[in-house]
Amino acid sequence: MVSGLVISDLRFADDISLLADSELDLQSLVDKLSRSSGWSGLEISGSKSEVQVIGRDTLQVVMHMKLGNTDLSEVDEFVSLGLGGKICSDASADRDVALRIGIPAGVARNLSNLWNAKDIS
Repeated sequence: MVSGLVISDLRFADDISLLADSELDLQSLVDKLSRSSGWSGLEISGSKSEVQVIGRDTLQVVMHMKLGNTDLSEVDEFVSLGLGGKICSDASADRDVALRIGIPAGVARNLSNLWNAKDIS
């Protein structure tokens, strides 16, 4: 909830993250999105769609979400393009911080040959 408004989806380019407090509410959002997309001639890929539970005791929660006849796979973490980071089911930021440090560090390492080149002025 932000400023009294319930946010049920986050969108970035062709990605949509649906947010809900319960499995039933999430399934309802998935069904509505699927129906709305179908009316527009768009198809949601069940093989590319994932479900994640975020918070405490996530090992005790098993989601059974469906997109049409396709069971959606449950993941422990994923990289969100819209949020620009790694989202982990335990709500920790450790792996997100490691990703944000690791990517630029790898780029800098790959540039070391360029920086050390004697034939470039």
